[in-house]
Amino acid sequence: MDMEGYQLDEHPDLFNDWNSQMPVLPESHMGELEDVRFLLWTRTNAADDMYYSLLPGNLENLSQSPFNASLPTLVIFHGFTGSGEQEWVRDTKTEFLKILDSNVISVDYPTMVVSPWYNYAVENVYRVSNYTAAMLDWMHERAGFQAEDAHFVGHSLGAHTAGLTAKYLTAGKVARVTGLDPAGPLFYDKPADRRLDRSDAVFVDVLHANGGSLVQGCIAMNKSLGHVDFYPNGGMHQPGCGTGDPVSDWMDLFADCSHMRAASLWIESIRATTPDTCSKHGLF
Repeated sequence: MDMEGYQLDEHPDLFNDWNSQMPVLPESHMGELEDVRFLLWTRTNAADDMYYSLLPGNLENLSQSPFNASLPTLVIFHGFTGSGEQEWVRDTKTEFLKILDSNVISVDYPTMVVSPWYNYAVENVYRVSNYTAAMLDWMHERAGFQAEDAHFVGHSLGAHTAGLTAKYLTAGKVARVTGLDPAGPLFYDKPADRRLDRSDAVFVDVLHANGGSLVQGCIAMNKSLGHVDFYPNGGMHQPGCGTGDPVSDWMDLFADCSHMRAASLWIESIRATTPDTCSKHGLF
C-alpha cells in the first residue's frame, strides 16, 4: 500500500543482508504492514479505550479525527512482544496529557514483533519505521503535522524504530527522540544509519537500564547513542532486579526487570514535570 505517492518500503537494501540468516518459519510471523495501527489520544479522548484509529491514506478518517496540528505530537513505539496498548504506553499517554495539551500517537505493531522470532522482529523494525514515516509525511501534507513539534519515544526495539522513523521522515527534522534501553542484540554492529543515533533529531536522549552483554544478563546497548545518555544505577542492573551475581543477573534478564525499569523511570520523569514548569517546548 502507498499513500498517494508515498512509498512505504523505500529501503529494501536494509533487509538484504538478513536473507541468508533467516530460519524457515511461517510467513504469518513476519506480520503485515496493513496490521499496523496508529492509535491517537488527545485531551478530548484521553481514556485508555477512547483512542481514535488513524487510517493511512484515508483523508476522511483523518479530517474527522481529533488530531490538532497546532499542538505538539508525541509518537510512542513499543518493543519486542509488546503492543501499542500495553501498560507503559497507556501510562505515558495519561501522564503526558496531564501536563501538555498534545496529540499522542501509539504505533501498534504486535504481529511484527512476535516471540521467539527476534531476528524477524529486527527486520520488521525497518519496515515499521518506513511505514510510520510515510504515514507522518502524509499527515504533514494533509493535516499539517510538524516534525519540529514532534517527540518520538520508544522502548527496546521501539527505541530503534523511533530513531529510524525520524531518519526516514522527509517532512523535517524531528525535535526530539527518546530511546528507552535500546535493544542490543543484532544492533551493536549496525552503522548509525541503521539504528538509533544522535543524528536522528535535534535532540536525542537515551536511558540505559539494562545495558551490556547477554553473558552479563543484559539485553540492551550500553554505548552512547544520544546527545545525552543516562545510566541510572550504572545502567546495567536496577535495584531489586539484579544483585551482581551471575544467577541473579540472569534472573533479571529473563524477568525483564531492569529492562522495563527504563519505561518506569521515563514515566516518573513525566510525573515529576508540572504544568507550571512545562511549556510547549518543555518536553520537545
